[in-house]
Amino acid sequence: MKKWLVILSASALLAACTAESPEDETTAKPQKPTTEQTTTKETEETTKAPETEKETPKKEQDMTKEKDKDADANTQTLALKEYFLADGKKAHFQGEGIEFATYDVQTKWLNDNYVAHYVNNGGVEVQRIFRITPTTIELVVDEVIQTEKPDVPKIEWLEKVKPLEIVLQSPIKKGATFDKWTVVKVDEQVITPAGTYNDVIVVEDKGKDYVDTRYFAKGVGEIKSVYTMAMDNNETYKTTSTLDKIY
Repeated sequence: MKKWLVILSASALLAACTAESPEDETTAKPQKPTTEQTTTKETEETTKAPETEKETPKKEQDMTKEKDKDADANTQTLALKEYFLADGKKAHFQGEGIEFATYDVQTKWLNDNYVAHYVNNGGVEVQRIFRITPTTIELVVDEVIQTEKPDVPKIEWLEKVKPLEIVLQSPIKKGATFDKWTVVKVDEQVITPAGTYNDVIVVEDKGKDYVDTRYFAKGVGEIKSVYTMAMDNNETYKTTSTLDKIY
């Protein structure tokens, strides 16, 4: 009888252990992400990536625009025909330093591209003819008038003549050079007896012992010239011609 009781007790214990085993099978185990979850994550990362790529071109464009603005602020495109008086107008310049620094000049338009100046300083009369191109004002004739009436060259001949000097060149900015001239200012204010002029262009021809400075204002042209030279006796020779009136 005791033998059967032991067997029954052992069977009951085994049955109890077997009943507890399903609880272990229900314990949560780590699982790999599903294909749908992986695809969603990759899509989010791909969507965010172009934001960084778009920022760089925008910054480069902004920097380029700023550089262009700076260049525009320092460079002027000149309407070169505006640097002459109207046809038939005269101007009187008051001189200092020597007698012939005082002179009168009359403007005569030969056509849209050629302008003549007749300069009389009381001792001699000179004919100067300028050619206006899209980018330059060129001096093409500079000669003393030896007859009562100036001999005006034909346009056909003028078009073949090489320039003697470039007077102004466009576009223009401080530090630019052309011919023998250097642009030293583009926004000078000059007060003359004829009036006050703003945004005056100042050009300079500087040699070993001399400085030739010219001032140009829109609507008139040259309004002032200053020439200084160092002399052997340590003195400075200086002449000035300044616009006095337009009539």
